[in-house]
Amino acid sequence: MNILIAAAGTGGHIIPALNIALYLKKTIFQHQINWVGTPNGMENTIVSKHSIAMHHIQFSGVRKKGILRWLALPITLAQATLQACQLLKKIKPDVVLVMGGYVSVPTAIAAFFKRIPLIIHEQNSIPGLANKFCSLFANKVCYAFPHSFKYHNQKKFIHTGNPINPLLNFPSQALNTNPANPFNILIVGGSLGAQKINTILPQALANLQTKLTQPLSITHQCGKNNLEKTQQHYQQHNTKANVIEFSDELPTLYQQANLIIARAGAMSVAEIASIKCPALFIPYPYAVNDHQYYNALHLTKDQQYEEYYAIIRDQSLTIENCTEKLYQLYQTIQKKSQKPLSAIDNKSALHCHLSATETIVDIIQQNMKS
Repeated sequence: MNILIAAAGTGGHIIPALNIALYLKKTIFQHQINWVGTPNGMENTIVSKHSIAMHHIQFSGVRKKGILRWLALPITLAQATLQACQLLKKIKPDVVLVMGGYVSVPTAIAAFFKRIPLIIHEQNSIPGLANKFCSLFANKVCYAFPHSFKYHNQKKFIHTGNPINPLLNFPSQALNTNPANPFNILIVGGSLGAQKINTILPQALANLQTKLTQPLSITHQCGKNNLEKTQQHYQQHNTKANVIEFSDELPTLYQQANLIIARAGAMSVAEIASIKCPALFIPYPYAVNDHQYYNALHLTKDQQYEEYYAIIRDQSLTIENCTEKLYQLYQTIQKKSQKPLSAIDNKSALHCHLSATETIVDIIQQNMKS
């Protein structure tokens, strides 16, 4: 099998694509994986660690880039599509998988022109502009959240879930808490961090500790260039915390957590749901179509799980309401310690897709060019 994957720009597109690629490398031996991205995107650093052939297309987004970028779009898209056609002619893939984002558009158009089977995967609760467009001529559209595509042919549109890291495919070991042991809190503001989270959480957690007899153990991923300032915030409130810029060991940190505080990117929500760890979500306020809020909303609206998850909008985040939400979640965890999330019968439409990667790979194989 020869597959071309198009994913670039953000970790939200790149990481799920990489999970699929690594599964292919591990389980299917007679294959070749190619990746198309942009010359300067973060995908180059991430993908290069895994011996996957990288190719580049010169194309960039137009959203919030001004009227001139929109006026130039027909020309730049035509040029990028020509590059993509030349790439497909060179590597001759049996199937093309696009994960959304601007690089997906010329790649998908080229696959359509070349009559190469096209598979789309949408990670978020609200489809992005690129995937909405590409879905018009894709062979199959995989999507992660229920009802992402409201009106569709069920043979073409398939609810698969998000392809998570295989190390997260089992419940957290830390959910049954003992008051004699530290209560583990993990804060993940994304690879670049989040200034408001980095500023407010240290005092909110200091306030939370005054309400508890159980000691807190805090790990805070603050993002690049935010380490010193975040450490100072904790020091100002006499709170001990392990503050790190970024960790490649998130699966381990997730498994150790009793409670997670995070943005609500599609993969974060999927990973937290997969280990069934309680969480407070603070969605990124500038996400396109506010999709991070709707990602998290799927968990808080589920009757089986709603007590274990909470949302605070970034715009309304304060020390007081953050402290109160965290205390409510802590009380729920203690109250439900005899039946933690890991013991709940899992029938949720969002949570039942722990085999999402395998499902997507099966769809890819079934739709290969003969």
